[in-house]
Amino acid sequence: MKNNKTVSKQYLTPVELHSELLSILRAFASFCDSHNLRYTLVGGSMLGAVRHQGFIPWDDDIDVGMPRPDYEKLRTLEAEFYEETGYKLSGYRSLKLKDSPMIKIENEQINCLEMGTVPVKLWIDLVPVDGLPANDRLNWVVCQSAFVVRRVLSIMLTPRNERSGSFGGFIKDKIVGPTISAVPGIAVATSKLLTTIARRIPFGSSAHAGIVAFGIYRDAERISLNGWTETVEVDFEGEKYRGISCWDEYLSQLYGDYMKLPPEEKRETHGLSAWRVEEEQ
Repeated sequence: MKNNKTVSKQYLTPVELHSELLSILRAFASFCDSHNLRYTLVGGSMLGAVRHQGFIPWDDDIDVGMPRPDYEKLRTLEAEFYEETGYKLSGYRSLKLKDSPMIKIENEQINCLEMGTVPVKLWIDLVPVDGLPANDRLNWVVCQSAFVVRRVLSIMLTPRNERSGSFGGFIKDKIVGPTISAVPGIAVATSKLLTTIARRIPFGSSAHAGIVAFGIYRDAERISLNGWTETVEVDFEGEKYRGISCWDEYLSQLYGDYMKLPPEEKRETHGLSAWRVEEEQ
């Protein structure tokens, strides 16, 4: 007799989701310590550590940054990372790790949807930190160039049924994006261009550094090099992790009055719905 039983997914609760994300961070940090790799919490995770001593309550991701030399070393340790942590180093969306401008650290045992229809694995983001010029104008040019190339890359790699529906979005995502994406190898070439822009000034060769390839705050990402190299311990969900030493300067540039909670309508999340792979089997 045919079994028509439908399996109902049991989605992770916000507490369970935070616990799984923290497990990835814990394993990552332990690996970095044992392999002498530098890293720091960045973005909303750094803000959460300072303001909430953990996750921003309505947030559902973790972001970490790594100086470019350490980032490149980690990529060569892909097999060791998986063997020691059980988590996978993956590329951005459909890109292979070697071609990707950033790294997704994934838990292959948990699927999730991020405001879309195509399931992905639960992840935390790892972004490289590169050198930046002291001159404000040049800094703007570098960061703005990276932003434009990253936006084009995102359009190429976003599934068509998940692209925006406004008129401007229709022209950009339904016509320009698919046309460009039809050129063989264009996404990989665009990704490599983004990395080239980000690596223009080697980390440690200038007095400033920041997240270039995936710095969503563009030229505001630039802080003193010492902020990345002389990290401090910060509390995050009852555990200790590395944070940017000049965190006040960093968070002020990114968020302004960062200790003030934003109004509820501006409390953004990834909108994750996550469930364990075993429930689909």
